[in-house]
Amino acid sequence: MVEKNNQLKVIITAFVLVVLAVAFLVAISDQTNVVTTKTSVASESHDTSAGLKLANILGLDYTATHVQVNISNTGSNLTVTNAPTSWKTEDCPLTNVVVTNGSGTVYTLNTDYTLDAVNGKVALLNTTATQHLATESNSTLVSYTYCSNGYVNSSWGRSLLGVNIGLYAIAVLVIAVGLVYLLLNRKEDED
Repeated sequence: MVEKNNQLKVIITAFVLVVLAVAFLVAISDQTNVVTTKTSVASESHDTSAGLKLANILGLDYTATHVQVNISNTGSNLTVTNAPTSWKTEDCPLTNVVVTNGSGTVYTLNTDYTLDAVNGKVALLNTTATQHLATESNSTLVSYTYCSNGYVNSSWGRSLLGVNIGLYAIAVLVIAVGLVYLLLNRKEDED
């Protein structure tokens, strides 16, 4: 009877340890993902009304007041919220940058806007795409990918962290199989 109670304690302890190991595996994987994956921002809104000017567009069949980008005004320049700083200015500039108007029309890089990915700055240019009716939104939306503060900027470091998760998972699996093997051997010895 004492032997069976001890065996039950071993089984319960082993089960709890395997469950804890799997829980730690999930937590370690989540944390590793945070430091090895760049963060994406979708449609960050910027009010560009300070960099706009009203102009009557002539030659159309109606006289409507249109808004144009005033490139001589610094208000037509915007800086994204998560602009690179410190080491990120050299090692991790913005990527996957898409700039649109408030209606979702995509602007063309170096035609409708210029980009300084190192400093996170977008400068709107005065083109037909950036002009709109005065009654429309002055919002400019910017989507981009950036490195968070804890991001591991070396590719070998990110690879090593990925391998560590795999090794930890293999270790948990080996321990679980070993415990099952030991328990099955005990059962055979009792029979």
